Amino acid sequence: MSALAWRLVGGLAVVLCLVGLLWFAKAKTEEAASLSASLEQSRLNFQLQQAATRQIEQNYQEALHAIDQAERDKRSMGQRSSKLQRELEQLQLGVPCAAEPIPVAVVERLRERVSTANQALQAGSAQPGGAHPDP
Repeated sequence: MSALAWRLVGGLAVVLCLVGLLWFAKAKTEEAASLSASLEQSRLNFQLQQAATRQIEQNYQEALHAIDQAERDKRSMGQRSSKLQRELEQLQLGVPCAAEPIPVAVVERLRERVSTANQALQAGSAQPGGAHPDP
């Protein structure tokens, strides 16, 4: 081969190498752009998950607070009930009828009156002035 042919082959090889390098650089640039977009989407997903986790933690803390409040209320009502039972026992000490059982019919009648009064209060139709005797 002549010197001119070798120069042409060498120049062609250099051009092919440059084209190959440009194609490789373009492929890597596209890959980097794709990875960058994927990374940004992952960041957004992570931020959404963090926000959801914070909301769950807040809801959990609110539920714990509500449970604590309910337990305090229950304890308070239990203490009040015990106190009222002790007061009732003290008031009934000298009453001979206090030891007698209350007839079932009387208990049922009292329960009916309480139920009726509660329903009237809930319906908003309770009459002012307290309890009224049965007709």
